[in-house]
Amino acid sequence: MLCLIKREVNFGDVITYKVHQGASESQVGSSYIKSIRIASKYIENIVIANKEKLATLILSGKLTLFSYVETQKGDAVKMPNSGGMFAPIKVIVHYIIKSENTYTEIKEKSFEKDLIKLLNDCPVIISKLENHDYTFADIPAIIEQYNSCKN
Repeated sequence: MLCLIKREVNFGDVITYKVHQGASESQVGSSYIKSIRIASKYIENIVIANKEKLATLILSGKLTLFSYVETQKGDAVKMPNSGGMFAPIKVIVHYIIKSENTYTEIKEKSFEKDLIKLLNDCPVIISKLENHDYTFADIPAIIEQYNSCKN
């Protein structure tokens, strides 16, 4: 169903939407959503390890790359000269790769090993992964390079 979404959504949210501009607002839980298209953004509800994640499409091709963001509140620290406290927010980016109909979450600690398994038919990338030429933040560029290698 096509509809108008009131705002950005995260998994667990109640999503407010309208079927058309003049319609009254309705609500649905994010777990009932298969996918959402917001302007130029596509979000898919993906199940990884029995948990649903609302992940944003980053790249499509032979491999499709999605990402979602998790925030964690850091430990409160005292602010100098103000007496106030500050709790920084840590933003953690997660990547999910879809190959055929299988979704694989790529973990930062094991991203090279995980990618070597998925990209083993592109020797140029494998060589760079084995030489530790990439960082976790390079995953979108790696998948783009892989998709070019396979097209």
